[in-house]
Amino acid sequence: MENCGFHRLECGHLDLYPPIGPLVPVLRLFTNRSATYFLENKEKFEFHDESIGWEVEDDMSSVFNLQWREKNAEYIVQMSTQAFYIVHCLKTMGYFGDQTDQTGDEELYFGRLAYHFLLGADENSHQIVQYNTPGSAFTGTFDTLYEGEDDVITVIGSALTKYMSLFNNSCDVNTLKYHQGTRTVLCAKRRIKKGEEVTDFYGEHFFTTPRASRSINLGFTCLCTACRENWGLRDSLPTFSEQYLKSKKKSWAKERRHLDTCIRRMDVVGVMDSCRKLEKLVGVEPPHQELILPEMYLNYSMCYLYGNKSVQFEYFSKQINNHPVQTQ
Repeated sequence: MENCGFHRLECGHLDLYPPIGPLVPVLRLFTNRSATYFLENKEKFEFHDESIGWEVEDDMSSVFNLQWREKNAEYIVQMSTQAFYIVHCLKTMGYFGDQTDQTGDEELYFGRLAYHFLLGADENSHQIVQYNTPGSAFTGTFDTLYEGEDDVITVIGSALTKYMSLFNNSCDVNTLKYHQGTRTVLCAKRRIKKGEEVTDFYGEHFFTTPRASRSINLGFTCLCTACRENWGLRDSLPTFSEQYLKSKKKSWAKERRHLDTCIRRMDVVGVMDSCRKLEKLVGVEPPHQELILPEMYLNYSMCYLYGNKSVQFEYFSKQINNHPVQTQ
């Protein structure tokens, strides 16, 4: 049962599992350690204690004690099936060495451990994405890069990281994140006040989905400000009138027109800079319609400029930089 390293175990068996969801991070948890390690340290994985943080000496104990919930019967069956499949993958990879016929008790132990890790990973892992070749809807403008059925942003894996798992959700998230190789970068997308919680995005925006639907999709009752105060959908939010723009918000309106120009010209650096300027000029607190689009394009532009890219997209972006779209 020697640990031969996850590369030797996994590289010949990449066809066994998809790159999304909690299954892959859990497989990596096992292949990072030997089967002997888990058998000799059963006492570490006997009792679940959510009060144990990441400051313990053994990160594996921290992962084991991550917060998780058995949501419903269907969810339990799904996670149990994945746990069974993980044990199958480990056998196929030769994880257990020459002992191909594991005893019933040992199989049950690894199956229960896989199930437990899956629950924690499902609640605390996040997707890794990269930019791929634009789809047929792309017409040379930054907005059409994200339109159509062909997603330019593709999920290429999942990660379970000690710090990202600590951030709570907000349906009005004040950060954005992108991925650089094996690193996840989290940065503020607006000014965060002293004492304000730094939050992460679990997949639900308050302005696109009603609160009741968000709660169902998230699988828990979110306690962010947008949910507690039941903020409305986008079309119901306050906005700037034409008269107000002309009399009070001339600088903001000018910069907003400049953002549209940068979007049409595929000037991604210009989009990022304009979004930052609009955040300083807007002078309103959420919820407000005029906060939504600049924050969205700040997210898009920073992911485009600094995030993971396929070889094909690297070539595409260099061509765009060398031949920017010209508009009147």
